[in-house]
Amino acid sequence: MSHRAHALVLAAAIASGCQALDSAIPRQPAIADIPFAGDRPDAPPLEQRGNGTFLFASYDRSGKYLVTVPFMGPPAGLISWDATTGELLSHIRFQIPMYSKPIWMLDGTRGRILAKESMGDHYRLVDLKSGQAVAELPDDPAADPKHPTFAVGLVGDGNEVLLFKPGWLEVWQLDPMKLVRRRPSPWAVDHYIPGCVGGIPATYNDQRCWEWSPDRRTIAVADTPVFSPTSPTQFQLIDATTLDVQELALPPDDSGEELASFAFSPDNRWLAIGLHRKMLLYDRIARSWGASVQGDHKRSPLVGPMRFTADSRRVITLEDQLQVSVYDVATGARLGRHVPAFENWEGAFKVSDDGSRIVIYKFVSDTFEVLDGNNAARLGFVCPYFCNLKHNPADSPYAVSPDGRSVAISQRRGTAIWDTATDTIRVALRDPLRKPLPYPYGK
Repeated sequence: MSHRAHALVLAAAIASGCQALDSAIPRQPAIADIPFAGDRPDAPPLEQRGNGTFLFASYDRSGKYLVTVPFMGPPAGLISWDATTGELLSHIRFQIPMYSKPIWMLDGTRGRILAKESMGDHYRLVDLKSGQAVAELPDDPAADPKHPTFAVGLVGDGNEVLLFKPGWLEVWQLDPMKLVRRRPSPWAVDHYIPGCVGGIPATYNDQRCWEWSPDRRTIAVADTPVFSPTSPTQFQLIDATTLDVQELALPPDDSGEELASFAFSPDNRWLAIGLHRKMLLYDRIARSWGASVQGDHKRSPLVGPMRFTADSRRVITLEDQLQVSVYDVATGARLGRHVPAFENWEGAFKVSDDGSRIVIYKFVSDTFEVLDGNNAARLGFVCPYFCNLKHNPADSPYAVSPDGRSVAISQRRGTAIWDTATDTIRVALRDPLRKPLPYPYGK
């Protein structure tokens, strides 16, 4: 589905939800601990709030930049913001590559993003401050239009990109633009972009069939060659600096399992592999399997690793129906758990890059809960202009800063970057090319 189609569907859902919200929902709080039920009385008028509503967003790894995909434009493309001041830096006419979820290729050190033409498969290296393309990946004269080049992520310090092509793996240097490594692909020509069966149902999250190590030298890949629940999934580690491929055989008792998610530890030693019945921990230094964690949810015992804490000693997992746990890497012992109320188990889940903060948007209660990444204990809430009424709103897009101290939230009542510790606005996101709120939603 295109960004525009996605936006129109979401707009219809929001409009329908707004009518129900304004007329039929009793004004009673969903969670007693939150001092608001609906609109915040301390919020500024609609026309003074941030109007930079977005569909997707991401911080760069340093937390310097925030890039958003505008919702219900204009303008189309991307917007680059200063994540500290909220200043709009540039409108970018290119778009973020999508493969079920956005693929963010942000280089905060150099202030760049690798994006695509709005209509086509051409990749452009774009300056985040000016919004202008500074380089482009050359077209492959032998490429089949039905099998375009697929950029899977930046490598190392951000000046290289890994490409999947039919029959080939390639790494290109971005500045100056040139091919630096190439070798035959481990996958079939007609299946050159790996895909897997599995995932985490009922919860929006940022995991997929591959995951980059923090140093961006290694990518873990799960691939199901025959896309069927009965087809075995293959696991591989690709060294992006050499393009060597390591086949990763699961323990015999776990062969045939489906992937839930991957996570690498910050020290790049551990790879956590979540399966639909357990989580495995692989020691990349010893090349051996460590502790394993059995899922305990009655409906589905999956254990999906999401992030490690900064010291690499704990791993945060997302389990069935928004159950969240934190486990000790050395022993597999559970160190903390968060279990939502029965009717409040659907939502969206994001963790800061350093693993310090978990931010969960729960659909029914319309709340953003902030948890401690060390033990999943609740630290507080963020109420972005409007929250805490029992209903079933549309998803509120958001992005958590790398240090977990801020969260950018887009909502029909306004868009801003909020402080996760104090539930206060750090900066509103205002776009002079867009009309003030309540456009296009209506009061």
